[in-house]
Amino acid sequence: MSLSEILENHSDPLSVEPDTSIAAAAKIMADRRIGFLLILNSDGSLHGVISERDIVRDVAAGNDGFDSRSVSGIATRSVQTCSRNDDPHQVFDRMTKGKFRHMPVAEDGRIQGVVSMSDLLRHFEKASSPDARAKAFQAFFSGDAVPGG
Repeated sequence: MSLSEILENHSDPLSVEPDTSIAAAAKIMADRRIGFLLILNSDGSLHGVISERDIVRDVAAGNDGFDSRSVSGIATRSVQTCSRNDDPHQVFDRMTKGKFRHMPVAEDGRIQGVVSMSDLLRHFEKASSPDARAKAFQAFFSGDAVPGG
């Protein structure tokens, strides 16, 4: 079983450009009730990602100028990606070990979608054995999979 099945019913992920202001990105997240945006270069390549946590850390650091500073200044630039052909259990393990909740799906350097911990947990609930579901839920609710984005 691969991620293709999980991504079938997903809409295209939302993205912003590197020079988008932090305030504009936060507004998109608030309006769409999401906590994660891709940051794509003009050629469609991945520049980085920004999450609610990135914004909260920036605010907690006492920074201001959210209307004038760009998302590229607080973005996560070292982003792990996966492929549509990857096994959901392996992706879940990578996300749990890396302590992040969203992973871009890429093929040949182009973003094809984004998979979240919630997507994977719903998939495990439908398709996996009780043992696999228990492992996934235990990791998620113990906090192992939550910190970092």
